[in-house]
Amino acid sequence: MGEKLLKDAESWARRIGATGIGLNSGCRPEREKAHRFYKNMGYVEKSIGFAKSLT
Repeated sequence: MGEKLLKDAESWARRIGATGIGLNSGCRPEREKAHRFYKNMGYVEKSIGFAKSLT
């Protein structure tokens, strides 16, 4: 299911002229399986995000 969804998204992106896709999967231990999936689909780790609570 996930593979088809991602491939469809990539096809749509190509049709509209996109040259790449970025996604945010979170940096938590429970996301490790998702990260392996994205890597197996040809995606590479590119960045890290930061947040700060002001409360």
